Amino acid sequence: MLRETFLDGCVGETLGSLQLAAAASACTHPALARVLAEIAEDEARHAELAFRIVAFLLRAHPDLVDELRALARDVPIGAVPPRPTCRPSACSTTPTSAACSPPEWLRWWRR
Repeated sequence: MLRETFLDGCVGETLGSLQLAAAASACTHPALARVLAEIAEDEARHAELAFRIVAFLLRAHPDLVDELRALARDVPIGAVPPRPTCRPSACSTTPTSAACSPPEWLRWWRR
């Protein structure tokens, strides 16, 4: 359960949320940008739930910490989306660094 929750929920949903948020920021069609932003928020909620589940598992089974760190180290660096390019003329706002940078949690787990 830890592996699937971490990889699919924590990593997958977080990356999906970041990619969708960046796409929403770069979108020139206002209605589509709103839909992409709403989906990004939904994906972020899924990621948050996955992190809560992982935290619960670690509290209940502290012996899983090393397994989780190994999983985090094995996440390919290419899984982290690159900083999107955003043409100012096409965007109402430029993507924020928080939405486009590798997530802080990934840097923490890789130490």
